Amino acid sequence: MLDFAPSGAPLGVYCNVALPPTLGPGHLEWVDLDLDVVRSGDGPATLVDADEFAAHAVRYAYPAALVAAARAAADALLALASRGVAPFVVQDRDTAVAGLAAQLRRDALGTP
Repeated sequence: MLDFAPSGAPLGVYCNVALPPTLGPGHLEWVDLDLDVVRSGDGPATLVDADEFAAHAVRYAYPAALVAAARAAADALLALASRGVAPFVVQDRDTAVAGLAAQLRRDALGTP
Protein backbone atom coordinates (compact mmCIF):
# COMPACT_ATOMS: atom_id res chain seq x y z
CA MET A 1 0.00 0.00 0.00
CA LEU A 2 1.25 3.45 -0.85
CA ASP A 3 0.22 6.24 1.52
CA PHE A 4 0.02 9.85 0.34
CA ALA A 5 -0.69 13.24 1.90
CA PRO A 6 -3.58 15.28 0.41
CA SER A 7 -0.92 17.21 -1.56
CA GLY A 8 0.16 13.97 -3.27
CA ALA A 9 3.48 13.75 -1.42
CA PRO A 10 4.43 10.21 -0.37
CA LEU A 11 4.10 9.36 3.33
CA GLY A 12 5.13 5.73 3.28
CA VAL A 13 4.91 2.22 1.90
CA TYR A 14 3.34 -0.84 3.55
CA CYS A 15 3.87 -4.26 1.92
CA ASN A 16 2.04 -7.37 3.11
CA VAL A 17 3.58 -10.79 2.60
CA ALA A 18 0.68 -12.97 1.48
CA LEU A 19 -0.20 -16.11 -0.41
CA PRO A 20 -0.79 -15.55 -4.14
CA PRO A 21 -4.25 -14.07 -4.75
CA THR A 22 -7.02 -16.04 -6.37
CA LEU A 23 -10.07 -14.75 -8.18
CA GLY A 24 -13.29 -15.65 -6.41
CA PRO A 25 -16.78 -15.06 -7.77
CA GLY A 26 -16.70 -11.31 -8.29
CA HIS A 27 -13.82 -10.63 -5.92
CA LEU A 28 -10.16 -11.18 -5.23
CA GLU A 29 -9.10 -13.41 -2.31
CA TRP A 30 -5.75 -13.73 -0.55
CA VAL A 31 -4.32 -14.89 2.77
CA ASP A 32 -2.21 -12.34 4.62
CA LEU A 33 0.68 -14.11 6.36
CA ASP A 34 1.19 -11.26 8.87
CA LEU A 35 4.76 -10.43 7.84
CA ASP A 36 4.92 -6.82 6.66
CA VAL A 37 7.66 -4.53 5.42
CA VAL A 38 7.01 -0.89 6.26
CA ARG A 39 8.80 2.29 5.31
CA SER A 40 7.62 5.61 6.72
CA GLY A 41 8.80 8.82 5.09
CA ASP A 42 12.51 8.75 4.35
CA GLY A 43 13.29 6.29 7.14
CA PRO A 44 14.58 2.76 6.69
CA ALA A 45 12.25 -0.12 5.88
CA THR A 46 11.54 -2.46 8.77
CA LEU A 47 10.01 -5.89 9.17
CA VAL A 48 6.96 -5.83 11.43
CA ASP A 49 4.65 -8.46 12.90
CA ALA A 50 7.24 -11.25 12.75
CA ASP A 51 5.99 -12.33 16.18
CA GLU A 52 2.43 -12.75 14.84
CA PHE A 53 3.75 -14.72 11.87
CA ALA A 54 5.75 -17.04 14.14
CA ALA A 55 2.76 -17.61 16.42
CA HIS A 56 0.41 -18.31 13.50
CA ALA A 57 2.96 -20.62 11.88
CA VAL A 58 2.77 -22.80 15.00
CA ARG A 59 -0.98 -22.39 15.61
CA TYR A 60 -1.98 -23.20 12.03
CA ALA A 61 0.87 -25.65 11.34
CA TYR A 62 2.27 -23.79 8.34
CA PRO A 63 4.41 -26.14 6.24
CA ALA A 64 8.16 -25.48 6.53
CA ALA A 65 8.27 -24.54 2.82
CA LEU A 66 5.61 -21.86 3.36
CA VAL A 67 7.49 -20.41 6.35
CA ALA A 68 10.71 -20.32 4.33
CA ALA A 69 9.01 -18.75 1.30
CA ALA A 70 7.32 -16.07 3.42
CA ARG A 71 10.59 -15.17 5.12
CA ALA A 72 12.36 -15.09 1.73
CA ALA A 73 9.65 -12.76 0.38
CA ALA A 74 10.09 -10.43 3.36
CA ASP A 75 13.87 -10.49 2.86
CA ALA A 76 13.39 -9.67 -0.82
CA LEU A 77 11.19 -6.69 0.06
CA LEU A 78 13.77 -5.45 2.57
CA ALA A 79 16.45 -5.78 -0.12
CA LEU A 80 14.36 -3.75 -2.57
CA ALA A 81 13.91 -1.07 0.07
CA SER A 82 17.63 -0.95 0.86
CA ARG A 83 18.41 -0.55 -2.87
CA GLY A 84 15.84 2.24 -3.15
CA VAL A 85 13.68 0.73 -5.86
CA ALA A 86 9.93 0.47 -6.36
CA PRO A 87 7.70 0.23 -4.52
CA PHE A 88 9.86 1.89 -1.88
CA VAL A 89 10.78 4.98 -3.87
CA VAL A 90 7.86 7.09 -5.01
CA GLN A 91 8.15 10.72 -6.05
CA ASP A 92 4.43 11.57 -6.02
CA ARG A 93 0.97 10.02 -6.23
CA ASP A 94 0.45 10.64 -9.97
CA THR A 95 3.76 8.99 -10.88
CA ALA A 96 2.96 6.02 -8.64
CA VAL A 97 -0.52 5.54 -10.11
CA ALA A 98 0.79 5.81 -13.68
CA GLY A 99 3.54 3.27 -12.93
CA LEU A 100 1.13 0.81 -11.31
CA ALA A 101 -1.34 1.15 -14.20
CA ALA A 102 1.45 0.46 -16.69
CA GLN A 103 2.53 -2.62 -14.73
CA LEU A 104 -1.06 -3.91 -14.62
CA ARG A 105 -1.32 -3.49 -18.41
CA ARG A 106 1.96 -5.38 -18.89
CA ASP A 107 0.81 -8.14 -16.54
CA ALA A 108 -2.55 -8.43 -18.32
CA LEU A 109 -0.82 -8.69 -21.70
CA GLY A 110 1.88 -11.02 -20.38
CA THR A 111 4.69 -8.68 -21.44
CA PRO A 112 7.74 -7.67 -19.38
